Amino acid sequence: MLRELFGKENLEKKIEANEKKFKELLDRVAEIDNDTVALFQELDVTPAQIHSLLSNQDNFTAEAWQEVQKQMAELEQQLSAKRDITQVRQAYKERSEVRRDWIFVR
Repeated sequence: MLRELFGKENLEKKIEANEKKFKELLDRVAEIDNDTVALFQELDVTPAQIHSLLSNQDNFTAEAWQEVQKQMAELEQQLSAKRDITQVRQAYKERSEVRRDWIFVR
């Protein structure tokens, strides 16, 4: 039905463009993961050690501790909003498939 409305070629071009963008996004996520691992190796620390350092109030002045708490809250909020990559893949797959029982309404 959508292919009839938008034209088969136009719809396929949009799908291909979206697939390309999605693959580029996955590549960037993988690159960020690799950079993170490299940074931890370069600093010779583990994420658990960083967490332990940032969790101990005795390691900071009162002002610095408030700033750390603020930054951790912001990071926690961003991470909670982040979707699991498998959920994104499934949603993308479902969006690219048009169900036969759908009626296009503009």
